[in-house]
Amino acid sequence: MDNIGDLSAIWQIVLNNIRDESSMPETAIDLWFGKFKMVSLSTDKVIFASDSEMKRGIITDKYSEFLADHVYRVIGFKPEVEIVVDPML
Repeated sequence: MDNIGDLSAIWQIVLNNIRDESSMPETAIDLWFGKFKMVSLSTDKVIFASDSEMKRGIITDKYSEFLADHVYRVIGFKPEVEIVVDPML
């Protein structure tokens, strides 16, 4: 699924789920996921884009499983998480 409108809607639901159901402070959510978007979704992989290599590395190391868990809560299956850099975000 690569329809940007659908992906944006799914990401907003995931992000709201993170806000409502995790203990992550709002400032941390804004810091790591403020300039972040879902760019592709298939049955085995979800690809997100971050605005910098630094954020990509930290989110990959610290939050990949966290993201996969919250994606699962929304779509019902747990794809592998990949994060790429898009400096235009």
